[in-house]
This record gives sequence, C-alpha cells and structure tokens, in this order.
Amino acid sequence: MNRRFKKHVYIAKITFRGIIVLSNSCATDSRFDTTTTVKFGFFLKEYISRLQLKNKDFAQQIGIEPAELSQLLNAHRKPNDKILVRLELHSGKNINSPLWYRILVKDKEYELLHNDALRQEEKEYVHAFFEEDS
Repeated sequence: MNRRFKKHVYIAKITFRGIIVLSNSCATDSRFDTTTTVKFGFFLKEYISRLQLKNKDFAQQIGIEPAELSQLLNAHRKPNDKILVRLELHSGKNINSPLWYRILVKDKEYELLHNDALRQEEKEYVHAFFEEDS
C-alpha cells in the first residue's frame, strides 16, 4: 500500500466518518466547534492539509481555479456535482462523492436547525394546525 493511499484511508475513516456524524457527545465535546465542523470548507481544508498540499497545487490537481477553491473553503459557494466527483477521483475513490455530499447535507441541516431569524420571518405566513408547546 503506497503512502498516499494510507493517508486517504486515514482521512476517510477518522476525519470524515468520525466528525461528520455529530452525535450529542460530539456536539458537547469541547474539542469540536460545531459551527465549524459541519461546514464543507472545514472538511476540504482538513483533506488538503492532511495531504500536505498548498491550496494552489490542490486546485490545479482537481482542475479548478485557486479563486474557486477559496470560495469553497470559505463557504462563499457550494460545490457542484462535478467538484464532488473530482474530489472522489482525487482521493483514489477512498472518499466517494456521496460521502462528500453528506457533508453538504449536514451543513444544511445545521443551518436549518439554528436559523431562528428565518423562523420568525416565515411565521407570519403560516397558520399552524398544531399548537406550539410553550
């Protein structure tokens, strides 16, 4: 097994599968900042750093501009399907595209759970069938 493959397997098992599932114990553990760990950019940064690559080099390896990579890393843009597949291929299929996609789903789940301002804005448009518990 070559060195690069070992790195990918480690990332897939430890980083992505270990942190992506934010259980109650993980959410209350002070080592994990839940506002950061659920973001796609966090995982992508972690992936790049574990490979010991510069962002510019990584962007070149997956065929995107460094500016586009920066947008992905800083949550200014969500990756499309092509990017997810390129990430899968870059990892030698050790981190498949559905796993990368699940990070996006977790990110959206977090946003929906914690967006109280949106709930207040949308409340006026809904006539609740069930009473809210106080």
